[in-house]
Amino acid sequence: MTGEIRAGACEVCMAVCIHAMRDERVVKVADANWVEIRNCRACGAYWDMQPGSYPVVITFEEALKRAPGLEDWIDCSTVSSRPNGRLG
Repeated sequence: MTGEIRAGACEVCMAVCIHAMRDERVVKVADANWVEIRNCRACGAYWDMQPGSYPVVITFEEALKRAPGLEDWIDCSTVSSRPNGRLG
């Protein structure tokens, strides 16, 4: 299970999203209706912080489904079509 949760993530975003460290490269890109999505500028991973649960790495497409209107929060033209949703 741990490998699935962290697939596509780097040490920077794992430290921030799992261990509550701070790093300016991990930013909140959506926060509404009990959904918080973060994006790591170091590796491009998207995280669903799932309040009350364990944060998981998700694809950009999953982020769009979980946070409708996310495309208004970020510049979608910089998002690659690779499965892990990393930035181009």
